[in-house]
Amino acid sequence: MSLIRNTGCGWRHSLLCALAVAALAACGGGTSQREPFVPQRLISFGDESSVLVQDPAKPGGARKYAVNFIVTTNGVDTIDCAQQPLWNQTVANLYTFVFKECNAGAVALPQAATFAQAGGKVADLAAQIVVARADKGAFRHDDLITLLTGANDIVEVYENGVGTVSEDDMAADLRQRGEQLANVVNDLVREGPRVLLSTVPDLGLSPYGRAQEAQFPGRATLLSRLTRAFNEQLGVTIILDGSLIGLVQADQMVQAMSRSPGSFGLANANDAACLSSSLLPNCSSKTLIPNGDASNFLWADGIRMSYGGHAYLGQLAQARALRNPF
Repeated sequence: MSLIRNTGCGWRHSLLCALAVAALAACGGGTSQREPFVPQRLISFGDESSVLVQDPAKPGGARKYAVNFIVTTNGVDTIDCAQQPLWNQTVANLYTFVFKECNAGAVALPQAATFAQAGGKVADLAAQIVVARADKGAFRHDDLITLLTGANDIVEVYENGVGTVSEDDMAADLRQRGEQLANVVNDLVREGPRVLLSTVPDLGLSPYGRAQEAQFPGRATLLSRLTRAFNEQLGVTIILDGSLIGLVQADQMVQAMSRSPGSFGLANANDAACLSSSLLPNCSSKTLIPNGDASNFLWADGIRMSYGGHAYLGQLAQARALRNPF
């Protein structure tokens, strides 16, 4: 029996299903599970795309590196971190898990937690895993891990290398980092957990990439090629038989959204929704550009997605979790 009433195929637009099916076909995922996998815990690693920053002054509340949803009660604005969830929160919702960092209902034993960090790179994963082990103990066969990282690596290699080293050298560096990430994931699943692993969104199509292109023609396609170098090495190095790792292809999702934003219910797939003066995680529904909207903008800032991106990525990840033969 499904653990969710709606797997996402009827949500917002049926094109989501086409993406999910295409991703499954490309990555060897099955259309049914050999045996039901029912996780008892969800643990997130990676960069700010999976971060929930707890507010010590507001127990159960957290800020996101996306557009924070504001609720106004009696003239007082508060952030509701459960609304317009990040992609890993959407995965947690599939199992009715609550993140300990976003636990306004004071659930006694929340079954989800994130150890992702703002600015995180592939090299930071080892430390995140150490912290998780200290907090959660050994990983278990009924753990589901979500992981998205690499965007900060790509920006770092690009900014440090462009104009000083060759594209081949930059791509080689990123392929090495993609392989390093894959090896971390392979080691994790050998311990027992299942992993939902997202590729990095195509940064050549991000507001950051478009700004680089406007200043230096050709830079957007360079960023796309560098993103591809990282993602391709990641894809060919992970254990990908469908039973251990589910690969969620955020790069292909962003490419499809950029080609046809209206097909995804998006009004804007090019620009950042947040004002440049409202840096994440302090951007909210009250600090957006004119006509900005978290739900129909793909991007929140230069390289981080708004809810318009997180919603679809989360639905793709849900589909992977349900259909892979974990």
